[in-house]
Amino acid sequence: MGIASKEAIVNLAYRKLGQKTITDITASDVGAERANDVYNPLRLQLLEEVKPRFATTPVILGHVVDSAIIVTGIAVSSTGLITITATAHNLITGDGAGIAGIGGMVELNGRVFDVTVLTANTLTLDNEDGTSHTAFTSGGTIGKLTTVPGETQYKYMFALPSNFVEIKSVNGVEVKQPDDRDYDVMTVGGVLRLLTEQASVHIRYVFDESDTTRFSNYFINVLAWLIASELAYTITQSKTKEDKMREMYENELTKLKGLESQGAGTPRRPQQDDILTARM
Repeated sequence: MGIASKEAIVNLAYRKLGQKTITDITASDVGAERANDVYNPLRLQLLEEVKPRFATTPVILGHVVDSAIIVTGIAVSSTGLITITATAHNLITGDGAGIAGIGGMVELNGRVFDVTVLTANTLTLDNEDGTSHTAFTSGGTIGKLTTVPGETQYKYMFALPSNFVEIKSVNGVEVKQPDDRDYDVMTVGGVLRLLTEQASVHIRYVFDESDTTRFSNYFINVLAWLIASELAYTITQSKTKEDKMREMYENELTKLKGLESQGAGTPRRPQQDDILTARM
């Protein structure tokens, strides 16, 4: 791991522009304020563009449900019938129910089941044999699937993680071009959702990584070029300088994408500039 900081990255950009470095990005001087205004938007832009390995993680998505009711127990009969206890579940027989976050019996997570209601607090899962499932430990939720908006072509709607930036793969298939997608990511009720025809979805996604010590050397260098290109004209009033910074950024971005595709996007080691900047 490295010891990079926002200031170290900004100062790398400022050195590219031949400008005075800063000591604190939150300071009230002009250089710091300019950098602070653009740093996070540009960091997110680059994460989305590059999809770096250091900011990628897998997750099983849970369906969007009308009301997520806490599961307090799961029992499996000798014939494999699964009975779930969830107080005041409000489901009715025949409902499609989404299950998420179950501890132990993880085989149920991210899936949808038709249910048969036994009581106000218990129900069974239709057509699911739990004989070989892992034993339930604790936690998880169940709820009736929320109706997918009528203007879409999809049947299922999934909740995306709160730190979601971009999808890298869906059910093991890497997403390379927008036209390749058999899903859509859209805002529903003010929240970002994944819509698809697939009943269960696991993704690898790019998350909002802000810990600079996790950034690779290559990512830091390209982020510095991006910051330099964004601030070049504001600082220097030179269109030529701006064009040069933009050209360098685009060239380095291409190299970074190539390195990432080869698996070179590993966390960085400390650099002398980081150490010097940390002491300023």
